[in-house]
Amino acid sequence: MGVIDSKGEDSEDGGWVSISGEMRV
Repeated sequence: MGVIDSKGEDSEDGGWVSISGEMRV
């Protein structure tokens, strides 16, 4: 599981999606 950011979206690649929409690993 990825880290859920302040937007509450958990990315499928095990990373997280930042507020600006960037996918971080």
